[in-house]
Amino acid sequence: MSVDNMENNETPKPQIKSSSPQLVKVACENSRLNNAQHKSNTVVITGGPNVILADFGPEPQILKCPYCYNFISTRVRSAATTKTHLWAVLLCMCCCWLCSCCPYLIDSCQDRNHYCSHCNAYLGSYRT
Repeated sequence: MSVDNMENNETPKPQIKSSSPQLVKVACENSRLNNAQHKSNTVVITGGPNVILADFGPEPQILKCPYCYNFISTRVRSAATTKTHLWAVLLCMCCCWLCSCCPYLIDSCQDRNHYCSHCNAYLGSYRT
């Protein structure tokens, strides 16, 4: 290895003294493969999304918010889903158009979304 290679922080090149050009070619390819394998073993760990491990129910839950890190009681809001709309359409088709608003008033036809009461971040939902 020469002094120039050490000063430039380069990887040393294999020195092969052989009269056969095929051996030189194989040795150079092995050197490239070893360098490629060395570079591919580098692992970069980055931060991922916050994971909430909680079983949400229809009622507010007490937990630590993964966004603001406060212990809170979740704020629960009902939200209409596809199931809610399908029930309303089915009631309209059965000539019960006066009752078509009932799925929007019944909790079992809606999802219950949980939000942080401090930072208003979405935490999860309870699906019926």
